[in-house]
Amino acid sequence: MKSRKTPILILSFLLISLFAAAQADSIVKEETYYTAEKMPEYPGGMEALYKLIRNNLLYPDTTTEAAKEGRVILRFIISSSGEVKEITILKGLNKECDEEALRVMKLVPKWVPAQQEGKNVAIYNTLPIYFKRLNPVLQVDGIVKPYKFLKDSILNKKDEMESMTILREETARTIYGDLGKTGAIIVLMKKKPEMDDEIKNKEDSSKIAYGVEVMPQFPGGEKRLLQFIRDNLNYPYAAADLGMQGRVDIRFIVTATGELTDIRVIKSLNPVLDAVAVRTVRKMPNWIPGIQNGKAVPVYYILPIIFTLQQ
Repeated sequence: MKSRKTPILILSFLLISLFAAAQADSIVKEETYYTAEKMPEYPGGMEALYKLIRNNLLYPDTTTEAAKEGRVILRFIISSSGEVKEITILKGLNKECDEEALRVMKLVPKWVPAQQEGKNVAIYNTLPIYFKRLNPVLQVDGIVKPYKFLKDSILNKKDEMESMTILREETARTIYGDLGKTGAIIVLMKKKPEMDDEIKNKEDSSKIAYGVEVMPQFPGGEKRLLQFIRDNLNYPYAAADLGMQGRVDIRFIVTATGELTDIRVIKSLNPVLDAVAVRTVRKMPNWIPGIQNGKAVPVYYILPIIFTLQQ
């Protein structure tokens, strides 16, 4: 009996395998149209589709190339069952926006499929996805952060926040250029207690120094430094109209290679002018590094930026 059942089982297995292979082959070879008698429709219409995209699209919040605005054009197939497949980029914007457009398109549910001669068919479709930055600039202690940082981190530490200032579009644009066209939020966090002198003296000599034999210097000396500040310090019209003037003290590290890092405000005047001062320092070229025992070493440097209204 066992010997008779075995060929039947093998034959059944082969038939099932052939049927599955035929089905897979038919899926792979499904003809894809470029146009059809009845084009595919998104449930609820295109307005519903764009609403879904708007509700899910995350603008890549950075101050780099990702801050571009424009559109990504996607091409995809709407299968005979209405599924969105084989999403590709016909026209890209940049890596971050392209990846986000692909991510959102994968969230789109089934469409009502296209029809040709009364039958559902697969069809190519294209869709532009627009990227327009709506979020204001977020600056925390002089450093521009992704906007989502406000919700993910800052608002969870309200007790550590010193102040939050919201700038309108005109003022923000004066400070940040085109990046500030949707406004700005400037956050200052409470300063952590400085280490006392006793702890500082116990620090390893390889740590950042507060004073060295030869202090760091702007290329060309103090006169060139003052000229650089005059040429690059953009006094916001809104601040000038309100009569804001005074001094902002900026502390930063001049590394052993002359780079300026850890730029922050240690004496604040006003969030708007603080931001301008930090922005000016960030534009500076590398400095001549400080020297201790004949070697270049990282040094803290405090630079006062003076805002004075001309009479």
